[in-house]
Amino acid sequence: MKSYKTMQKQFALVVSSLFLMAGMALAQAPDQSTPDGLIKTVVSDVMASVKSDPEIQKGNIPRIVDLVEKKIVPYTDMRRTTEMAMGPNWKKATPEQQTQLVSEFKNLLIRTYSGALSQLRDQTVQFKALRGTR
Repeated sequence: MKSYKTMQKQFALVVSSLFLMAGMALAQAPDQSTPDGLIKTVVSDVMASVKSDPEIQKGNIPRIVDLVEKKIVPYTDMRRTTEMAMGPNWKKATPEQQTQLVSEFKNLLIRTYSGALSQLRDQTVQFKALRGTR
């Protein structure tokens, strides 16, 4: 069994990844007025789904993967996220390699989110005020 600190780190990874992708969010959220509003909406929705689904709480991985694919992935631009992760090497890849990279990166993120969400139990999320840009 993983330690509480490890679970906290995994959960923090999920939340911080959502913040990273907020800038690339698609127009599907009820609260689209601000990136932090989108994050609050998505995180609250995911947390509610996890807490209300006994199969997810039991660690049913296919059910968790389904949740991730339905509630998190639609708000991400996997191509742009992969491009950012690859840095200058993105331009060196052929279009076929880029397609494969996007697919594999999406699978990696889904597994990462699923692993972290499978550890959720009674955690809560507190949102801090968004700091203004300079």
